[in-house]
Amino acid sequence: MHKTPEYYLNHGTWPEDNTSAGVASASKIIGKYVQKVEVAKGVVTATMKSDGVNKEIKGKKLSLWAGVKTVR
Repeated sequence: MHKTPEYYLNHGTWPEDNTSAGVASASKIIGKYVQKVEVAKGVVTATMKSDGVNKEIKGKKLSLWAGVKTVR
């Protein structure tokens, strides 16, 4: 099982999906406001639920992009 930071160090690319990243499937990563969390090529995206949440976040997505900083 890999974790995303180690995956990049070992493979030189970001994981294609949740399984490659070594995390649960998107539909299994949920929360009070979160419907699912997907991993795809260095981007982790949380999709907010459509009901039972503030109208400002209904169905919205929050994405975090991974980056690599080269040190010389």
